[in-house]
Amino acid sequence: MTTVVRVSSQTLVGRDALLRAAVAAVESLPSDRPGVVTVTGPAGIGKTRFVTALSDRLQPTMLRFSPVAQSTS
Repeated sequence: MTTVVRVSSQTLVGRDALLRAAVAAVESLPSDRPGVVTVTGPAGIGKTRFVTALSDRLQPTMLRFSPVAQSTS
């Protein structure tokens, strides 16, 4: 039997440029209107960790995290 061990890290690895681009995208949204930034990718790639890191870099009022289940159609 093979045992799979998943290791998660609080450190975001190899996503600095993407994170900077996401911060810039959110900061460039008009302050008087809501906007949307969508983060997509396969299961297990680190979307939640990425959004957490994004949230850590923005003012608390700039971001709301709404997980959305992927459509199976």
